[in-house]
Amino acid sequence: MQFLPAMGFAGVEKGMFIRNCRHHFCSGAGGNAIEFTAMQTKDQLLEFRVYMEDTDAQGIVYYANYLRFFERGRSEFLESLGVPMTEAARPDCRLVVYEVRTKFRRPALLGDRIEVLTSMARSSEYRLTFRQQIRRRGEEEALVSGETDVVAIGQDGALKELPAYFGP
Repeated sequence: MQFLPAMGFAGVEKGMFIRNCRHHFCSGAGGNAIEFTAMQTKDQLLEFRVYMEDTDAQGIVYYANYLRFFERGRSEFLESLGVPMTEAARPDCRLVVYEVRTKFRRPALLGDRIEVLTSMARSSEYRLTFRQQIRRRGEEEALVSGETDVVAIGQDGALKELPAYFGP
């Protein structure tokens, strides 16, 4: 799977993503069978407003809150693929952040409508890489961009292979 070149997300519409699916069945919480799909994906867009709780005293989004926005984008992205948050937090196979790389270009402000654009690729049998941008609605230029590597760990905290539903 390849990402769009140079974080170029132009022309993406809200909720746009493409699925190439293979079905897998995994045991979820309580031993219930859960159907998932392994797929290649394109971008997904999440939109929301910047609230007072997101900003500092000057009405500028506090830098650490961009990581929360990225987390929301990743969570919604996985949900759109059919991977519920309860599955991503199973004790025997938790998806956890391994590394974050972020560039802050311009601030978001109180009341802004912002978009979190997310794409994902399986980097190895142990790692997913999410590429994300935060931008104002209607603008192409990123306010913040970043990459987040996510890995799977078992109950003992040791690294383990990603679940089968993320494909080969």
